[in-house]
Amino acid sequence: MRIAMPIAQGQLCMHFGHSEEFAFFDVEDGEIKGKQMLTPPPHAPGVIPK
Repeated sequence: MRIAMPIAQGQLCMHFGHSEEFAFFDVEDGEIKGKQMLTPPPHAPGVIPK
C-alpha cells in the first residue's frame, strides 16, 4: 500500500493544495518499507498536475 501525506512547515497539512511537499510511504505487512518526499507543482484552481 502507498500512503500520501501533505506536509507544510514539517507538519501534516490539512489542505492538499497548500502543502509544500508530499510524503509517500510504502507499507507492507503493517510496516513502513520506504519513504519518498516530493515537491508538488504550483497550486492553481482547476489545474491537474502532469
